[in-house]
Amino acid sequence: PDVSRFRRFISNEINVTHDIVYGKATGYWTETPYIDEPYIRILGRGLVNMFRGESELDLLFDLYRPAENFHTPAPFIMLIHGGGFYIGNRKSSTVSILAKEFARRGYVVASMDYRMGFRLRAADIERSAYRTVQDVHAALRYMAHHADDFGIDPKHMYVAGTSAGAIASLKVAYLDDHERPESTFDSRWRDDMGDVASSGNSYADEFRIKGIGNMWGAVNDTAIICAETGIPVISFHGTNDDVVPIGYARPFANTFGVNRLLFEHMYGARLIHEQLNNLGVPNKLIEFEDEGHE
Repeated sequence: PDVSRFRRFISNEINVTHDIVYGKATGYWTETPYIDEPYIRILGRGLVNMFRGESELDLLFDLYRPAENFHTPAPFIMLIHGGGFYIGNRKSSTVSILAKEFARRGYVVASMDYRMGFRLRAADIERSAYRTVQDVHAALRYMAHHADDFGIDPKHMYVAGTSAGAIASLKVAYLDDHERPESTFDSRWRDDMGDVASSGNSYADEFRIKGIGNMWGAVNDTAIICAETGIPVISFHGTNDDVVPIGYARPFANTFGVNRLLFEHMYGARLIHEQLNNLGVPNKLIEFEDEGHE
């Protein structure tokens, strides 16, 4: 197919459908305003909400489409906001701008909310990240089930995100169920969280992720990236990012050692790029020299 058409504007007008419910799941919250404060202070503020406990939550996304339908079925992009699995929402400036830009080029695009929040324990942070992966998978299944309604091709889906959203994008594409962190099991005998595809909704429609947009994200282990999956990646990362490392380090470097208690080392865009090159998977890394996070 002629993919060059999706590199140029085909429509200045777009239609946005808000608050589409793609599933329900138990969690702490799904959206917060962005707060321009140190992350540690944000964590402290969130502790108040933690005492309220978990509840059943509606999982929502906003859908962006060109006003005129120039290509059906269209490729689909799922955008996932950042915020350390603790803050943010689907209307954040970065994902909103990207959604409009791609919709004007003929893509159908969704910007999604997902479950956030965790207690200040390393295992709980891992579990929160895994919930996000489950929610992204549920949203993709929802879109695949409604592919005809939305005019998309479920064999041409893309996932992209910033920071925590990039981590979720990489994991939903590459993480197999047998590679789940141990923390996602309540005990050796009880699987309380379930597999990646077992949460949010009951849809089981197949889809294919064709590419990943990794904006200042990372993975816990590059071994999850394998040649058999072979999904191309485009990565963007600042060389002085002290929140999510571009190389190999613990996230949130400037937290006076607190990060050693809460986070394991992660592999950033440079090492993801290296792994993909070694496997012969098409990919590109764009570094922002001397720039920090976001």
